Amino acid sequence: MKGTLFINGKDAYERWGVILGDGSLNSLLLPPPAKAFVENTSRVLHGKQVMEAPQFLDARDVSLIFYIRAGNQEDFGHKLSQLVEEFQKGIIKLRTRFEPNKTYRLLYKSAAQLTQVRGELGKITVKFNEPNPNIRS
Repeated sequence: MKGTLFINGKDAYERWGVILGDGSLNSLLLPPPAKAFVENTSRVLHGKQVMEAPQFLDARDVSLIFYIRAGNQEDFGHKLSQLVEEFQKGIIKLRTRFEPNKTYRLLYKSAAQLTQVRGELGKITVKFNEPNPNIRS
């Protein structure tokens, strides 16, 4: 569990008892969308004109699931509030041990769902925006 997820340079498991949930790594690995090419459609030409240029990537939204492990209800609430506080600091830098040379820069948008079991285990789904997928170093 330790050393698998880092948020703003902090080990997420040691700091908040957090690991990535099912499908979250796949959401990060999914290639970002491409921006549309500049096009011109004219009634006096067949088809359309497309300006040939290098392909650029577009911003994307990504939903990540985080599992939170805590000792009790109070500890759970404390860890959850600290985690959300970290997300709300601005651009967060997220890195996993599975891609040690990639750092995702994400903006917090919202928390979509929260479930917990006896205050010891919880799951939160968080929506982020990656404004520039080309910057991941």
